[in-house]
Amino acid sequence: MTRKHLQKLIIGLLIGLLIGTAQAARITDKLLAGLYDEPDATTAPIRVVPSDTPLERLEKQGDFTKVRLGDGTEGWVESRFITDEKPARIMLLELQVKNSELQQKLREANKELSALGQTETDANDTQPDPEIAELKRQLADAKAEIDLLKREVTPPAAQPDKENEKLKQQVLSLEQALEASRQEAKAALEQAKQIPAVLPAQPAKSAELVQMEQTNLRLQQQLDQIAQIVRTEHSYTDESPAMVEQSGIRLNAWHLPVILLALLLSFIGGVAFKNYRLAKRYGGFRI
Repeated sequence: MTRKHLQKLIIGLLIGLLIGTAQAARITDKLLAGLYDEPDATTAPIRVVPSDTPLERLEKQGDFTKVRLGDGTEGWVESRFITDEKPARIMLLELQVKNSELQQKLREANKELSALGQTETDANDTQPDPEIAELKRQLADAKAEIDLLKREVTPPAAQPDKENEKLKQQVLSLEQALEASRQEAKAALEQAKQIPAVLPAQPAKSAELVQMEQTNLRLQQQLDQIAQIVRTEHSYTDESPAMVEQSGIRLNAWHLPVILLALLLSFIGGVAFKNYRLAKRYGGFRI
């Protein structure tokens, strides 16, 4: 085998990587399409066709296309579910197989070319071969297409981490706000306890004052419950996505901050209303 024959063989192998045969129609990626007896989606499908199922178009009527499957079954499928292009994952696998075969054949051809041991070179050999240069360019394009398909079929993993970190920051902020509200509630409770000491002596506590003290106690208990929820949810955000899915809990990243904020606002509103009622009844504090 001469040097020219080997060069032609290598060129043919690389060009074969980029030339594909005509493909039959297929069901689009990640889909289950119904196969109907009639072109009517309101009827029950006779079969469910998964994605990447090869089929043959027979005729088209409105939004439906009559197709024939590989086992000879005929029926109607919605035209929007049919595509002439292969799914990206299938194309990636085929390109990887072709690229591996091509690399193996190139290595074998290079071994045969080196075994010839030709030491004579003519003037044309000193110049770059335009066919080889074009061949290298096509090979680089094929590799770039493989990398692009890999990025399309591989989901990004950094986005959940960013959302998890953002959720942790929101939980931390709410926890700090709850601690401040706790201090405010304690101060309001002490203030309510001092009211009998600064007011004129009364025979007994009024029913309204007793009710306010009970309300204040309930608010304090609710605050403790909110703080416990915050600590529990804070540790919950560190769990893996797999553990969350196994537990059966489905929460979006914005659910927890909204719930905690609503509880916090209701607590602050209760404290403010209690102070307002106390001030209105006893006319404020006079020193």
